[in-house]
Amino acid sequence: IMEAAGFSNVDADKEPTAEELAAAFREQKKQGEGVYRELLFPTRAVRRMLIAALGIHFYQQASGIDALVYYSPVVFNEAGIKSRLGRLGATVGVGFTKFIFIFVATIYLDNVGRRPLLMVSSAGLSVCLVSIAIAFITLHINNTHGDTLISVSVHQSAKTTTAGAAITIFAICAFVAFFSIGFG
Repeated sequence: IMEAAGFSNVDADKEPTAEELAAAFREQKKQGEGVYRELLFPTRAVRRMLIAALGIHFYQQASGIDALVYYSPVVFNEAGIKSRLGRLGATVGVGFTKFIFIFVATIYLDNVGRRPLLMVSSAGLSVCLVSIAIAFITLHINNTHGDTLISVSVHQSAKTTTAGAAITIFAICAFVAFFSIGFG
């Protein structure tokens, strides 16, 4: 305790006196003072850190990863995978991709740094979302004329091809991979 409080001449064999313990606890208590003041009225450096942290967390949630993973069986059904086992396999593939790329990010985090991984992740997420949108538009997938995603299973989707299903599966797996590298 005494070393943690900043005392340098601490004898490990000698028991501290009551005054030394009281001084150590007072010093320890002083170290936590002003924390809320720094958060409520931050300095310029703390303000930049707060903005960066809040921005990263906002974009992490706004990227849509939770909706994509949750609705992936519906998306795969609309992309042309009609068998239940096929949709399950594609969803398991998405989960496996996320699992693998979390380890890839862990390996490269120390060598490359967080900022380059976030930049690559952001660019990759954008490209993958655009490719999914283009695939859905050009292949007429989920052509329900303004209906919501909830009512998607009621309607028959347009005739889809194997290429459309492959592009969709690849783009979703790439989206999950890029998310896991930087934001995840």
